[in-house]
Amino acid sequence: MPLSVVARITEKREPATLTRIDGKRAVRVSARADTAMVTPIQARRDIHEQVIPDLLAKYPGLAVETEEGARDESDLLGTLGILVPIVLIAINALIVFVPFVVSMLGGLVAATLGILFVLPALVMIAEGRRE
Repeated sequence: MPLSVVARITEKREPATLTRIDGKRAVRVSARADTAMVTPIQARRDIHEQVIPDLLAKYPGLAVETEEGARDESDLLGTLGILVPIVLIAINALIVFVPFVVSMLGGLVAATLGILFVLPALVMIAEGRRE
């Protein structure tokens, strides 16, 4: 099956770069499946069963690593599995401790105002009465 039947190929002008993985030249190929025609799972299966064996037969030294998107998705889900509970605990801690801290700060502010303004005013009033 010709590639033009199953894919639209576009060329772009970009600075030339060589990608290397472990010192070997590499190319990264990505695609989006037209879900009206095929599901991503079916497309991946067809590539594994039809395209990759033909490429390996034609180019004996070729190494193909697939499932990059699935691996990225798996890594993302693993990270979310760790971060979501941590974030939920942090949100609950904020809900519990913010009112407590605000009430303490409110008391602290009142105590500070009392020490800085009220007590000196009382001392000045008492001194004024003594004279």
